[in-house]
Amino acid sequence: MDKRSRERRNRFFSAVARFYQPGLDLWTGGGHSGFHGEVVKELDLKPGLKVLDLGCGVGRVARMAARVVGSQGEVTGVDASENMIRIARNSAGGFPNLSFVHSDVEHYDPGKGGSIA
Repeated sequence: MDKRSRERRNRFFSAVARFYQPGLDLWTGGGHSGFHGEVVKELDLKPGLKVLDLGCGVGRVARMAARVVGSQGEVTGVDASENMIRIARNSAGGFPNLSFVHSDVEHYDPGKGGSIA
């Protein structure tokens, strides 16, 4: 994706971040949450695993994964929208095994931890 398109996408998701999850829940009658749960179930995650959630948005799937992998596991959510990451971090309480990184997925380097916002 070219730089201009990436910046436009990031501005859009930053603008809609606080309405993103409630909007999806309203639009799907709450079914989107069930979908997230099915995704996590299909991944067949086990306690102790390390999970990388690219394009994590507000972190709903990452939180579900953190619950499954438990205190011996780790979950990192990565998203290009600073506001999505802010919401994800604010709702991550109680999960010491969960972290969120503000970084464009195309440039994220797990070895360097991306650019922490």
